[in-house]
Amino acid sequence: PSLLTTIVSPPPPPPPLPSQPALASISSASDAVIARCHSCGNKCQVIVCEHCDHFVCLKCAEEHRTTTKVDTRDLTNKWQECKNKYSTLLQKLNQYNRDRTQIESDLAAIRVAVEQRTRDAIEFVVVQRDSLVNQINKHINEEQTINRSIILIF
Repeated sequence: PSLLTTIVSPPPPPPPLPSQPALASISSASDAVIARCHSCGNKCQVIVCEHCDHFVCLKCAEEHRTTTKVDTRDLTNKWQECKNKYSTLLQKLNQYNRDRTQIESDLAAIRVAVEQRTRDAIEFVVVQRDSLVNQINKHINEEQTINRSIILIF
């Protein structure tokens, strides 16, 4: 065999381990290559974890699978928590939209009431002004009439 075939061809499959059937998320031993193990850091025959795409040696594979299972469970719990928070946030957002619509409606009613009261107040002031001007004019006319009468008498 040439040196090139030795470098390119994968190493022979390792002897079966008792825990290997439980390695469902780790690729098969025939996919093994020589690389640095993600868990222990040793350069040895490794396989690729189908879950996280890390190189893991056969010694660390079971521990890695268990850790991955724990990570998956933790991620599942966090995903559920995220969905719950999203649901709560959505409920609060819907309540906010209902409140905002109600407030906008209330503000429109207040605006109409303020405008009407302003018109009423202006009308009242105009009526009072006209009444006072009429009283002043009436008083001036009476005064002039009295002054003419006095002048005619004298």
